[in-house]
Amino acid sequence: RGCDINPEGASALARSLIVNYVLHTLDIGFNNIGMAGTEAFADALRSKTNLQVLILGSNHLGDMQAQVLANALRSNPPLSQLNLRHNNFTVKGIQAIAEALVLNSNLYEIDLFR
Repeated sequence: RGCDINPEGASALARSLIVNYVLHTLDIGFNNIGMAGTEAFADALRSKTNLQVLILGSNHLGDMQAQVLANALRSNPPLSQLNLRHNNFTVKGIQAIAEALVLNSNLYEIDLFR
């Protein structure tokens, strides 16, 4: 949290989730993971990682990143909590995430507080 994690560092962390079956919670809020980091986390979520809580708050994410995450949420990963608070989503990004939730039966808490 707040460790100056850039897109490259976020991508490395996300790739590790694909082979790590122990980690259940990851908080990388208050960083700048960018599109590359967001895409890497989306890939990890689609790989059926055991991650249950992902905190991506305050990462300067926008609607394009919301769409990438929404596509991953459609794969119904075991993620139960997703924190996206204090990002830069508009109605378009929120709508993409909301539409993905129709196909997701595991996520029970999502934080989009601005």
